[in-house]
Amino acid sequence: MEEREVRHSVTPRLAWSTVIACLGTFQFGFHLSVMNAPQKYITCQYEDLEYWLLVYEKTVWEKFGFPQCKEASTTQVAMITACFTIGGLLSLIFLGVFGVAHSHGRKKIALVTSVLFMIGCLSIAMSTNLLVIDVGRLLTGIAAGGSVIANPIWILELTPNNHRGLLGSLVQLAVAIGILSAQVVSIFWANPIQWRMVFVFGAGIALIQGIALVSSIESPKWLVIHKGDLPQATEIMSSIRSETHTIDLEISSWMEDEPNESTRLIKTQPVTMTDFLCKQKLRKEMFSVLVLLTGQQLCGMNAITFYGVSILTLHASFNVLYITTSLAACNALVLLLISPLVDRLGRKPLLIASLAVMSLSAMLMAWSITSNRDIIIGLACFSFVTGYSIGIGPLPFMMIPELTSVDTVGVAQLFGSASNWLANILVAFLVPLGQKYYGSEACFAAFAIICIIYLLTVLQIGSHWP
Repeated sequence: MEEREVRHSVTPRLAWSTVIACLGTFQFGFHLSVMNAPQKYITCQYEDLEYWLLVYEKTVWEKFGFPQCKEASTTQVAMITACFTIGGLLSLIFLGVFGVAHSHGRKKIALVTSVLFMIGCLSIAMSTNLLVIDVGRLLTGIAAGGSVIANPIWILELTPNNHRGLLGSLVQLAVAIGILSAQVVSIFWANPIQWRMVFVFGAGIALIQGIALVSSIESPKWLVIHKGDLPQATEIMSSIRSETHTIDLEISSWMEDEPNESTRLIKTQPVTMTDFLCKQKLRKEMFSVLVLLTGQQLCGMNAITFYGVSILTLHASFNVLYITTSLAACNALVLLLISPLVDRLGRKPLLIASLAVMSLSAMLMAWSITSNRDIIIGLACFSFVTGYSIGIGPLPFMMIPELTSVDTVGVAQLFGSASNWLANILVAFLVPLGQKYYGSEACFAAFAIICIIYLLTVLQIGSHWP
């Protein structure tokens, strides 16, 4: 009986290791959104500054010589956010291009990222100038990039076939819960005298993951293929498979999938990045990946994730922090509800619906900002987030293996991730500048146009998509 025909149950050790791995992607979501609310307090961009300076003199932070805030220009604010995305791109280059993700193991990378998360958070919490904040954001970006690359692979390699959809969806859900957690924590601590506690909390999460990793397990597939450690891999497999009689067959299948030196000689050469970008026969695959992975960022969702508080504060009379927290909860809830329906409804219909809803919502947001209709602004934000969560948010990375061949899927993942981070850097850096010089309404009008362009592109090139 083949392993794929056996329906394994989730063992306690598999569940525990999956939770620990998801803590990494949770922190990715947390740090993606963590600057949203405290940003104005970090950079002295709030009212009654003199009053709060008097209050701050009585805090423990002042006693240890930490300044209440540091004044920053719009460009410097944009750089604080962009440093996180630059760190993610650097991590992709280091882990993907140089193969560190394969040579050092999933568990070790998770441990390194937890240390970087902690150092980055503590750097920001104890910062005395903007440069230290930038370095802290860069470190958390590197850690986030490493987590989003290595941890999903780790979960995939631990999980039996019949649970890969369920446990794999936890990765995206963990990101959404991380975004939500950053907003919830900000409700309590995002203020002129306690904003550093937001990052102390982040350091605490990193410390918990680092300690928990001691009790986690290395990927047995990595141990077999890269270390040749069959006894340890077999021991681990016996604790994460409920039907132990399939273990030998599963391990054998991994060894068969990894070619030896003699088979490498007769196999075709691997597809390089140059081949993927330049060869005519791969053009359709390359363009599909480019559209999906840049569209995920350029549609404008991270304008709300990064700068939602500052945007809504200018144009709404309601409690902005409660709204951004509700938006994060909406994102998590919709992701949870849509996950079981993806295979039934199909990727392309969900992408079309997603981009259509987002384009209409962005147009409505631009109009309501111009017209000073704050209730409509709030409603448009919720529909915008819902549109993102049903399609262009969760689907692009899932679709790369479906749109590329076995020979090109690895380089396609690398190309797609790099395109995604580069687009993210553009959004992080340009949105505050666009907001300053052209207004928030112009930013969302631009996002509406971008969503329409991507919608028309999906309709044009997506005939072969599932």
